[in-house]
Amino acid sequence: MRNQLWGAAVAAALWAAPAAAVNTGQHEIPYFGVGAEVLLTDRARSADDGLGFQLSVGVPMQNPASAIELRYFDAGYDRSDGKPNYQTGLFVDYVRDFGPLGRAESLLGGIKPFASLGLGFVQEDVSADKHIHPALALGGGVLVPIGFNGWAVRLAGRVQPQANSESVTGEDYLLDYAVHLGLQIPMAWFYDRPVSAPEADCPLAVVHPDTGRRDCITDSDGDGVDDSIDECPGTAEGAGVDEHGCMRVRESVDSDNDGVPNGDDKCPGTRRGLQVDEDGCVVTQKAVIGGVTFELNAAKLTAEGQATLDGVAKTLTSQQDLSVEIAGHTDSIGSEAFNTMLSQQRADAVRARLIEKGVAAGRMTAVGYGELEPVAPNDTDEGRKANRRVEFRIRAD
Repeated sequence: MRNQLWGAAVAAALWAAPAAAVNTGQHEIPYFGVGAEVLLTDRARSADDGLGFQLSVGVPMQNPASAIELRYFDAGYDRSDGKPNYQTGLFVDYVRDFGPLGRAESLLGGIKPFASLGLGFVQEDVSADKHIHPALALGGGVLVPIGFNGWAVRLAGRVQPQANSESVTGEDYLLDYAVHLGLQIPMAWFYDRPVSAPEADCPLAVVHPDTGRRDCITDSDGDGVDDSIDECPGTAEGAGVDEHGCMRVRESVDSDNDGVPNGDDKCPGTRRGLQVDEDGCVVTQKAVIGGVTFELNAAKLTAEGQATLDGVAKTLTSQQDLSVEIAGHTDSIGSEAFNTMLSQQRADAVRARLIEKGVAAGRMTAVGYGELEPVAPNDTDEGRKANRRVEFRIRAD
């Protein structure tokens, strides 16, 4: 039975496809192991610790740094009466390494710590009575390269619980420990080429400060484009570049005439005449927009006034962080009471038009100031015309 199992394991290892796994560098291929081990027996056995050997065959998995191992061990130990007992096991282990501890040239070199979890069977030979029991194996250790064709020293320990009510009277399970020291040897003679080709030299290599990994892909100017395809090396730090590493041509078109090119404008379609920031978005301000006109001595908007407010509405609906007070003003011709009433009605008419065009009512208030806040003398036609106005007092939240 043992010979058949080991024959199957060797055949599987030889035909397995190579992959990165629990190996020394450049030797990610199936491997076998051989070594000695010390068996630390459960106290319930009332026995001495034992000595034995271990053989294993490992097959790398496609998952990096992992392998499946078939492991066989045989150990003998003496009972308290001086008579020998034997323990033999066959396990399938999943092994995972955690990469080298340091740079290749450092003291720790390519030493790899690993952990393992296995399932199998243990045959106990107690007082010439043989019986087989299921068992687990949980372990860990280190793989230490010795610089010879991928060979490595393997030092490991494991805890091995088994469901066993036959070896020791009154016990349903036993917990043994083992320490293993041996060699792990890649099956290089079955392969005519290395699995991982050595890294080619490159004019400029980046070396990781912790792992020592060398990488030929470099980006000298930090623009996100590899030097090998960068058509514009030496680009200024922070400059926007295209896929060739060259600065993008900034778009000079300014469709809304706010002074910010379309390519940089985060608030396109701003109404002409409003102040904006470097992103083309409206800022807090007081603005009088030309074209908001009314019929004579009335609060009815002209066609020109309606068209002008439609443009203002587009700006307000596209920038939801804006709130506005609509302030109506008149000249001083007529009574103060009439002018105050007319300015309020005109401010209300502007607000109503903006609401009709989709601006939320809660974002706007309308106030009539009449003739109280002139911006020019009222004794000239030009001055009175300047005072008859609708002012937008915009706040950017």
